[in-house]
Amino acid sequence: MHEEKIKMNTNNNEVLVNKKPHVSSVVVYPPMIYLGGLVLGLILDLLIPIRIESRVFFVPIGLIFLTIATILISWAQHTSRKFNKKDEKISNDFYKGPYKFSRNPTYLGLTFLVIGFGFIINSLFVAIFTILSFIITHFLFVRKEENILKEKYGEHYLEYKKSVRSWF
Repeated sequence: MHEEKIKMNTNNNEVLVNKKPHVSSVVVYPPMIYLGGLVLGLILDLLIPIRIESRVFFVPIGLIFLTIATILISWAQHTSRKFNKKDEKISNDFYKGPYKFSRNPTYLGLTFLVIGFGFIINSLFVAIFTILSFIITHFLFVRKEENILKEKYGEHYLEYKKSVRSWF
């Protein structure tokens, strides 16, 4: 990754400052992908209502997914706030909270949340667009974020990446 040079004007003196890419500059987009997939799925479901299967079976599964998603997203956000408060590069910081099990617990939680909702309303299109959102997030955003983290934390992050799976 390249560093961007920015001119800052301080007391009538121009100073060049290096601006490194930051993961939060990427994190904004994946939730919008999931939201867009949900909206498109709902619109198509209204126009062409194709059901997945029996509601008796899928409603409880959807509720389980929603519960897991809520816990996972909350846990990941709580843990990542602690990461942001530290400027040190400590290798074991990566192994805290849900990040011990998945490098992308928030996105995994979003996937469970939207597909769980799709199961509850018995919408094939919401389920399909959730899978598409997952694929888009992985290939467009997760890879970019991982490159930023690799640049920022170096060998510590590469070791973490070897020992913890991306999703499950």
